[in-house]
Amino acid sequence: MESELQARFRPYYIVNLIWMPIVLVILGLWILSEQPSVDWAAAAIAMLALSAGILFMLRRAIFRFGSSAMTIDAHGIDHWTWGLIPWRDIEEVELRRETPGFTFTYFLRVNVHDSRSYLGNVGGIERWLRTKTMGTTTGYLDLLVSGLKPGPVQIHAAAAAFLEQRGK
Repeated sequence: MESELQARFRPYYIVNLIWMPIVLVILGLWILSEQPSVDWAAAAIAMLALSAGILFMLRRAIFRFGSSAMTIDAHGIDHWTWGLIPWRDIEEVELRRETPGFTFTYFLRVNVHDSRSYLGNVGGIERWLRTKTMGTTTGYLDLLVSGLKPGPVQIHAAAAAFLEQRGK
């Protein structure tokens, strides 16, 4: 078995993270300049706020584009969102495929002893959103592995092999 696996973002993934906020900003500014009514202005401001929110939530991905987005080694799993999750905290790893809308997204579901202890690894707004939207009280963390190279199957295989090697 390899000593570590480093997963990097595929270039198209970062492009997809950035193009939507840019389109929303352009559309919002165009609406503000061309449609002076209050309803259109509210829609434009909502688009600008949404694009700023998207970029804020994804800033870690954008900053880590040139480096490793995820590392699986003897210490544990270091993910760009959740930080380092040591093997002693991990009970099980499983590959999940979700279908939100017209596309599919892969997650590496990591069952941990206390998922709330990892909320300190994310920023304040992200922490609040994750407590409202994610299963942080259920004992697992979903690590996004879509858009990473190597692919989700290889990432899962490496994590499962390291976990098995640890005797879990």
